[in-house]
Amino acid sequence: MQKAKSHKRLMPLYILNILKKHTDQDKHLRQKEIVKLLNASFKINCERKSVARNIKYLIDAGFDIRNEKGYYIVDQQFNDCEVSLMINNILYAKYIPKSHRNSLIEKLSSLASKSFRSNLNYNKFLKDSYSQNTQIFYTIEILNQAIIENKKVKFQYNSYECDKKLHPIFSEKFTIMPYKIIISNGWPYILSNNNLSFRLDHITNIEIIEQKSQYSFNSSLSSCFSNNLNNNTIVKFRAKKTIINDIMDQFENFEFTGECSNYCYVKANVDINTMFYWSFKHGTDIKIISPQTLKQKIKHAAQNLVNQYIELDKPASSLILSSLKKLRLYPTS
Repeated sequence: MQKAKSHKRLMPLYILNILKKHTDQDKHLRQKEIVKLLNASFKINCERKSVARNIKYLIDAGFDIRNEKGYYIVDQQFNDCEVSLMINNILYAKYIPKSHRNSLIEKLSSLASKSFRSNLNYNKFLKDSYSQNTQIFYTIEILNQAIIENKKVKFQYNSYECDKKLHPIFSEKFTIMPYKIIISNGWPYILSNNNLSFRLDHITNIEIIEQKSQYSFNSSLSSCFSNNLNNNTIVKFRAKKTIINDIMDQFENFEFTGECSNYCYVKANVDINTMFYWSFKHGTDIKIISPQTLKQKIKHAAQNLVNQYIELDKPASSLILSSLKKLRLYPTS
């Protein structure tokens, strides 16, 4: 008898468990259904008025339980739209191996409503990625710990080869003081205190260095990393108004300095390498005004591109040359 009383004292917790497991904004439970579940799951026999009384206790305790032709609890940390947005971001995160993406999506979907989970069919969109670095989350964990504890890390840095596998760039490991993890162009990087950046999905065998290290990069290693995410400069360019949406997507720190009928003028604080590749992407839609070094770099790359095709296919190279002259990326004299 004492055991039954003890069980009934826990009835509010049992009812809370049932509401969390079996209800959401689309699925409600009537009192008689809760009575049946209490008996089936916890061997408790009670009347409907007892259920109503204990639900009132839960509401008084601050739980958001509502009664609309049946009880349900509003207990999701995220609503279905928020969960859907996060799942979509995970689906197309190329740096996360497929197996890890699958696990993450399963965890995220558990935060949504029961009806959302029953209709979720992400497998047809879950495509393979070339990334096979299963250490990515461990790498992030260690980097976060090192940043918090103000410690250095040591790791192997790798690059892909024709076998589609990562191979060490150097036999020796890199040692850095990590500063901040960022996402740039859809890829995760760690910034170090000496302004070098490293792709997280190219890092393996990372460890924290407990003692202060006197190690510093030598010039031969440092020069190998041209993708410096802090290499920002002021770039001015003219762009067709048809690509304003792309400008808004690409740049964070920029302003429109003028406009005419078909063009706008832009000043952006941007990574010089990113701007170099972005200018080739848009071709005649943009024209670099300054700095002069960037203009010269684009011209030089365009000339090399033409030279590469001249001996292979002269008719094709003539077409490319004509297009580049229109772009004003190749000398006309």
